[in-house]
Amino acid sequence: ARWWWIACVVAVVVGLLVRLPGVYWGANFPGGWKTHHPDEWTHLINAEKLIDPSAPVRWDHPYPEGMAAMVAVPMIALRVIQGDMDGPLPSPQTIIVAGRIVSVLYGAATILVLMLIGRQLFAEKRVSAIAGWILALGGLHVTQSHFFLSDASGLFWLLLGLYLLLLDLKGRGAAGCEFLMWAAFCFGAAFGMKLVVSGLPSLALITV
Repeated sequence: ARWWWIACVVAVVVGLLVRLPGVYWGANFPGGWKTHHPDEWTHLINAEKLIDPSAPVRWDHPYPEGMAAMVAVPMIALRVIQGDMDGPLPSPQTIIVAGRIVSVLYGAATILVLMLIGRQLFAEKRVSAIAGWILALGGLHVTQSHFFLSDASGLFWLLLGLYLLLLDLKGRGAAGCEFLMWAAFCFGAAFGMKLVVSGLPSLALITV
């Protein structure tokens, strides 16, 4: 068990290290800041609306504001502390970099959640350890984990909800339905981040 936890910690650290450099992709173009993913503007617009609802909106976008709120809330708190609620909006670069850092943290946390799920499903601990390392170094997840997108956060909340359901199925929540309630919260968060619908059937069953 000790070596398994060491493998977990190292996998998460490696996952962070391979994701962090991507936070500044596009920042060093000769023509100035260029974002690499057009969907980042969706979350940028939503974050700006949350930080200052009175500011002119670039364009209306109906996308969920969960990921934007992850960036907007700390920035609003900072404005309150500084007593500068009427100040100008943070620059797009600042908001996007902050959002990318949030995605990196979600991506690294997902590695641990996946390994915990594997630990519940398979008696052989090496299976979950290998799964975690595959996710830590998986190209698509690494890429999606360093852009200001909701892919990494949506996957994190979905997998965390599934992990909590596993704990409940295995009787770890015999004293009550806490695991079910927190699983419901996670599926709701996944939907609020990226309209993840795959958890909704489980959410409906939990509600019933």
